[in-house]
Amino acid sequence: MRPAELRFQLTQIEAQIFKLESELTLLQAERQRIHRKLADVVYPVLELPDEITSEIFVRYVGEAPNEVFLPYSDDYPPPIPSPVVLASVCSLWRNVALSTPSLWTYFYHCPSQRPSPRPIMHLIDAMEKWLSRTGQLPLHLHIELPEAGTPEREQMLDLISRHSSHWGVLDLASTIPIIFPPSIEGPLRCLTRFSLRIDEPDNSDLPALPLAPHVHAVHLVGVRYMDWSTAIPWSQLTTLRVQEIGLGEFLSALEQAQNLEVLGFTSCRRLSDIITSPARLLPRIHTLDLGPEGGHEIVPHLILPALNKLRLQAIEPEYPAPIQELIARSGCTPTTLNLDVHDWRDVQEIDELLLSVPTTRHLELNCDDTEPTLEDFTNLFDAIAGSGDDAVYLPALTSFQINNCTTRIRLPPFVRMLAARRNGGESVAQLELFKVSFSQEARVSGSAQPEEAAHQKVEDLLAQLRDLRAGCLKLDIQFETKGTTPLKRWDSDEINEKMIEEIYRPVD
Repeated sequence: MRPAELRFQLTQIEAQIFKLESELTLLQAERQRIHRKLADVVYPVLELPDEITSEIFVRYVGEAPNEVFLPYSDDYPPPIPSPVVLASVCSLWRNVALSTPSLWTYFYHCPSQRPSPRPIMHLIDAMEKWLSRTGQLPLHLHIELPEAGTPEREQMLDLISRHSSHWGVLDLASTIPIIFPPSIEGPLRCLTRFSLRIDEPDNSDLPALPLAPHVHAVHLVGVRYMDWSTAIPWSQLTTLRVQEIGLGEFLSALEQAQNLEVLGFTSCRRLSDIITSPARLLPRIHTLDLGPEGGHEIVPHLILPALNKLRLQAIEPEYPAPIQELIARSGCTPTTLNLDVHDWRDVQEIDELLLSVPTTRHLELNCDDTEPTLEDFTNLFDAIAGSGDDAVYLPALTSFQINNCTTRIRLPPFVRMLAARRNGGESVAQLELFKVSFSQEARVSGSAQPEEAAHQKVEDLLAQLRDLRAGCLKLDIQFETKGTTPLKRWDSDEINEKMIEEIYRPVD
């Protein structure tokens, strides 16, 4: 290339450099102008006193356990709400969060539900920093301990024990029995609730708690009792729940737990011999919670004159008779019946159970993981509505609630039941509240339209429901539909979202 050509090329390059430098100068000037504007911007949230910001943080986080896996990743994001999220926004918020002890009082670690992406030693380090921020506030610890025979297990137990003076709620799970370090000394003045789950219960002695003058609630799973007099301060308990424990050993505890108000029992250890012993009077129990396996075994051994709420985690054929005998023996009048419905194949069991508790005013059915049929609900509603000379189901019923219903309910028996119970009658209470929450897959409306007569019948039933609401019946129907296929018009007499819109439509 000739010299003249090189000089021309150099001139072009210098011209481009001059142009770019001019643009750079303009951009730098614009950047300075924006910086000046930003400096003048006032963020009200950052102008708040630290005390106000701290209180907002506390209300945001609330009392939900904070699951700790630090550092977080895309696969394991921090839970919401969490103080870690707040401390990651800016330096000011980080300082406020770290200096607010009440944000850090909940620690939740449950790898069986959510595996940790980090080694356990990293978790222990994070846990130590977390708990160091709590000051002396009561702690809520929900922890699954590491595997047996590992140094990490002993380190975690030691770390937990160092904060024993301000345990508030202690919830521990382990595959083997737990032995608290000797460094734990009472009294544990902050402890109010204690929960222990042993996954391999064959040789699981209950560790003795030091003096805990304020503990009132205990939940034990898979624990074999050894020393009843010193393990737990039974006389001061108001809530006691046990699972996977034999009936005979549990009855011994009830002799000392005369102040109980809430009792829960599930026995997965079937008895080889029938236990015969006098029924135990527990004068303060108002809530009895019976598990899905063997819960009925304890009923003949109880006298509960104050019983008000009965919760059954399963409906078994063994329940109606002993419950009826318990009510007669105790002279109690339960008003709340809460049932977990796992199997609708034998509706007769539900019928017998409802007849065995005639004083029920509040009925709640939990339909998780079940699919009752249309006929099941029709039979249930017809029984509660009452007809002919049949026995009246739940004559004292004033509120009826169905949770997580996965089945479409037909409108005619539904309206018939509400109308019959809202009108009441001789010796029959007036229904005041009906609530149902649906959790269903969205469905596509059929192309064929219903006959005019059928459509008019639905219109009449919806008008009747609107009249019942106008007559002060509290009607709460909620839909959580999975999918997005809204119905423009009902194509059957099964309750759907469009009907609910019509029920709640303002009247001109």
